[in-house]
Amino acid sequence: MAELCIADDIIDVVAALAPDRGAPVTPDTQLIDGLGFDSARRLELGEALQRRFGCAVDGEHGIAAARTVADVVALVVEQKDTDLR
Repeated sequence: MAELCIADDIIDVVAALAPDRGAPVTPDTQLIDGLGFDSARRLELGEALQRRFGCAVDGEHGIAAARTVADVVALVVEQKDTDLR
């Protein structure tokens, strides 16, 4: 249940930072093609997620590798789980 709340919060963060603010944001939405994220905006997204959730999502396998909103959700959830260990 908590994972669903986190997913909703992440979707809100992604939607707020999306260059194409009129596009619908769902787990399947593509960050680049669907929402217009470029590399700089994805870094900004990573920083916003770090502030909001307290976990780093940068690096080679982090936010730069995320293609969809679901990828971002999985990344944050995985990192939060790792940080709890």
